Amino acid sequence: MSFIYLFYSWKFMPAYPVRRAVVVGASFGGLSAAIALKRYRPELDVTVVDARNPPIPHTTGGFGYHWFEKLPWELLIPEEAIAARIRGVRIVSPSGHEAVFRFEGEVGAVLHPDIWAERMLALAGRYGCNLLLGRRVTGLVQEGPVYAGVKVDGDVLRCDVIVAADGANSLIGRMVGRPDIDPMDLHVGFERTVPLPPQGGWDHSLIHLYFGRNVAPLGYLWLFPSHDGGVRTVRLGCGVPRGLNRNPREYLERWVSRHPEFQELWSKPLKEMGGLIPTAPLPKSNVHRNILFVGDAARVCSPLHGGGLGFAVQSGFLAAESIVSGNLGSYDRRLERVLGPLLRRHYLLKQVLYGWGDGELDRMVRAMGEFRMSPRLPIDPNREIMRFVFFLARREPGLIPKMVLTRLRA
Repeated sequence: MSFIYLFYSWKFMPAYPVRRAVVVGASFGGLSAAIALKRYRPELDVTVVDARNPPIPHTTGGFGYHWFEKLPWELLIPEEAIAARIRGVRIVSPSGHEAVFRFEGEVGAVLHPDIWAERMLALAGRYGCNLLLGRRVTGLVQEGPVYAGVKVDGDVLRCDVIVAADGANSLIGRMVGRPDIDPMDLHVGFERTVPLPPQGGWDHSLIHLYFGRNVAPLGYLWLFPSHDGGVRTVRLGCGVPRGLNRNPREYLERWVSRHPEFQELWSKPLKEMGGLIPTAPLPKSNVHRNILFVGDAARVCSPLHGGGLGFAVQSGFLAAESIVSGNLGSYDRRLERVLGPLLRRHYLLKQVLYGWGDGELDRMVRAMGEFRMSPRLPIDPNREIMRFVFFLARREPGLIPKMVLTRLRA
């Protein structure tokens, strides 16, 4: 087969025929892709494979309402999947300065990710997707330039296209030689859910974020409100880059030791989880021959704050649109058009924060105390972040040289 054919096929994919698709990973990105494929092309044979049964997602579950306008109606989050309604955020600097943004209306929600994933899994089944849960992908079947199937516990599941939705440490990516994420662009997260302490005055309608080199170096510590079994709870977590070889759990325990109201509760968690959070730049390509990467496997997660739910769902739908169009290569262009500029801005801002010490972070939070967000709801956090960047440049011009230097290094 000639080089010209290969180049033309994978870059432009004119009318690439797809009759059977395999989605590896029943994640939010994978299930979105599967549902969208059956919505667009009901005659397609779509199979979802996941080693977990049930496939419980490892995510804190923060979701801004600005994503709702991008969701099809059947994916709208059911009431029972909402763990808490968010009206603002409280940000604490290394030296204890606070900035609180509180709104009259709700700006987002903390979800029960397992309930929403269960809803999406049921929807995929109703659309006619084949669900192979508790089954492990052990290899790929290559025929010529394409992958003609996946090996599932020794059996061969043949297909025309593969959607890899198997997380930041993608098994499919490793099988095809996809470069690993830089350890400094891959955060390790740990989270425990504990009852909300009756003392301490914690506002259960806010997300609480803590910054500082001794709190969460090159990351942050979070408290997300929740309700579990009718009890007001809080999801207490921390994320730090894998490249630092630090344990986020140790930073959480150190923080708890300074907050006595949490000490007894910390030793009696309702649940806990950990995982990898990609905070890397968008790869040059998320298409490898007839494999499309979505969600965390595609690294479409905010490098700035680590949120990935909305990005994952959107990437799944973009992958499905590319598949049904017959042009697999168009997936990269769709991702670039819809998510590329935003992810690049978030990565640049992350690099700026990485270059700052605790003194600069203190100045940033002080400036936040004077910043006024737009009163319009729903709040678009991405727009407000950029508004704050320009405000900070005027309020703290001494930070500009470091911001410019970070930009040149990046």
